[in-house]
Amino acid sequence: MFFRIAIFNLISFFVVVGFVAQSKAADFVGLHSQAMGGAHRGLGTSNDTLFLNPAGMSMTKRYTIEGSMARDLFTDTTFWTVSAVDSKSGPLAGGLGWMMERKPVDDETLVVNRFILGFSIAPMDFLSIGVNTNYFSGEAQPLKTKLSDLSLFSGDLGVGVKFLESFRLGLSTKNIFSSDESEFLPMTTGLGLGFVSNRINLAADFVWNKDVPEEESLSYHAGLEYFAEDIFPIRMGYRRTPFHKKDDTLSYENYLSAGVGWVSLTGSFEFSYAQSIERPRRKEFSLGLKFFL
Repeated sequence: MFFRIAIFNLISFFVVVGFVAQSKAADFVGLHSQAMGGAHRGLGTSNDTLFLNPAGMSMTKRYTIEGSMARDLFTDTTFWTVSAVDSKSGPLAGGLGWMMERKPVDDETLVVNRFILGFSIAPMDFLSIGVNTNYFSGEAQPLKTKLSDLSLFSGDLGVGVKFLESFRLGLSTKNIFSSDESEFLPMTTGLGLGFVSNRINLAADFVWNKDVPEEESLSYHAGLEYFAEDIFPIRMGYRRTPFHKKDDTLSYENYLSAGVGWVSLTGSFEFSYAQSIERPRRKEFSLGLKFFL
């Protein structure tokens, strides 16, 4: 118990120190869920749930520290992420996270930090409820505004339900409140369905963005995870998201993704990759380490 609390406090220290850096953060997905098409709101089986549905922290008992790096090769954007989730030490699960996004724009480098603190509780065996608070610091360049300093707070709310032993349902709303209305913090609601077993996990998410026109408000995500020999996770995913072409006409972009890893009793190493079908130059990859305590 003391060791777990000490590690959690150490992560807190690094999160606080991170405030000296600065820049932009969209709807971050995460290493695990990227390989599964961005679907994870109903699973709650990794630290990605801290970013996507805080209620998932109470759906699976664990103490995990994770560090990852992700690259969007098309936009030359880099993400660094550190997170810790503890649902073992008491009835209240907690999570801490830090993400830094670096992106070159017009001979400048924009840097946005996101600091996140989350809690969840399971008042009943089949039900969990979670909340997050987020602080964004740095510089951002939203779609329709000029380069500006960024200092925003927001909050997320999530609910998770287990039923029929292996099935899960997750519902979460991101930026349900914020310190300032901003294109940088759109309110999105995601519904996730999950199936969890010893060898195979399945997930499907539907995400609605209330701050854009109805015809471009929905995105779809699906993923499969299979554990070969109980230690080699193999993941595949698909996501379909709206985007505007150069002539500003609305279209949908389809991504295929995959991931592999190696898992032991004390940790894991994982890799994921995603690529657009319509725009093959849009490529993303992530790699990271996890430690289980």
